[in-house]
Amino acid sequence: MGEAARRVSMQQVAALAGVSGQTVSRVVNASPRVDPATRARVEQAMARLGYRPHRGARALRTGRTQTIGLVASTLATVGNSRMLQAVADAAAARDYALVVVTLSASASASASASAGAGAGACTGDDSGHRRGAAPGRDPIDAAFERLRDQGVDGAIVLNEATALVRGAFVPADLRLVVVDAPTGEADPGATDPGAAGSGAAGSSAVGPGAADPGAAGPGAALPGAAGPGAAGSGAAGSGAAGSEAAVLRDQADGSAHGAVPAHAFDIVQTDHAGGARAATAHLLSLGHTTVHHLAGPAGSFSADERERGWRAALAEAGARVPGLWRGDWTAASGHRVGRVLAADPTVTAVFAANDQMALGLLRALADAGRDVPGQVSVVGFDDVTDAAEYRPPLTTVRQDFDALGARAVDVLVSGIEQAAAPVSATLPVWLVVRDSTGPAPA
Repeated sequence: MGEAARRVSMQQVAALAGVSGQTVSRVVNASPRVDPATRARVEQAMARLGYRPHRGARALRTGRTQTIGLVASTLATVGNSRMLQAVADAAAARDYALVVVTLSASASASASASAGAGAGACTGDDSGHRRGAAPGRDPIDAAFERLRDQGVDGAIVLNEATALVRGAFVPADLRLVVVDAPTGEADPGATDPGAAGSGAAGSSAVGPGAADPGAAGPGAALPGAAGPGAAGSGAAGSGAAGSEAAVLRDQADGSAHGAVPAHAFDIVQTDHAGGARAATAHLLSLGHTTVHHLAGPAGSFSADERERGWRAALAEAGARVPGLWRGDWTAASGHRVGRVLAADPTVTAVFAANDQMALGLLRALADAGRDVPGQVSVVGFDDVTDAAEYRPPLTTVRQDFDALGARAVDVLVSGIEQAAAPVSATLPVWLVVRDSTGPAPA
């Protein structure tokens, strides 16, 4: 039997539930003008008959497509792929379809579409969206245009891609949630109702980021900025799961990360600085005189925040701040830096900005005959699925990707369906202590 013959009509649902077709329509469209008992009866009839609303017809009635977009710089990193899965699951649970756009793909599509146009040609429309005709146009603009062509109701922008949002022309009718976005300075004296306390050891997941082709190398020490959260027990940092307003000062003129105005978008983020601070403080508490840092790519918000937390913990302890080493989130870059660190007998503790780089670092230390944790202690960030199976099992900071993705979708859907005011939410992390950390060598 064909799909058309099997499709259950709204009238069939109404007949089974003993209500009018208009009542069924109200239930389908989540109208508040239906009493709970009637709504339950209609929903039971829908479930019994296998009724599914027709997306096209619903879009004509409501002006919404029940489709959201996701923009990422790349899906090759562990963090971004985990976030994609979390967002896809949460969207499906809310009966929303998902369209995924990567910046590299959008830039290529834009270049192809604009071939033959005059160099630098640009036309405007009344949506507030820039339509550049040149192949070199901003990939974030191309991504938004592709999503607009797909008729999405809103979009979630992940991690490194968020740094480009401030300079983009966002369609006026596109609700936007940015994940791990630079927003402005956190107010250390303010707390959010229901927020987790500022304090400590907790867990987190791989910091997603775009692959950086540069080889690892030492970076100059920068002035440390105090980060949220102190070492201790419980959740690290100042944020809280589900908090609707991790208090952030709005900076219209931006910040060192290229901040977007806090009032312009919904913002959902992980307490990267608090997690890094807890990780570094844990190593210092074991008697290590300082902690070396294998950071993520320059310009990555999550990498910058983890570096900030590392510097803050060292500053609070009055410990020396050693030179910074950078990787590109991959195990290979961790191994490259690890070979240099392993050759330095003064290195006894390393905080890696994600678990993949920590994996490469552990291999380099093993190759050099440096015992972990007897001679060198290592902490990662992410608590990826296999972190407990590393040799030795990795002490790391865990972030909850599922909660982060679900929160981003919930905030976006609320904005789409209820025109809710933009919010900022910071989710906590936890330090998971395993066998890769131990007392400083005598």
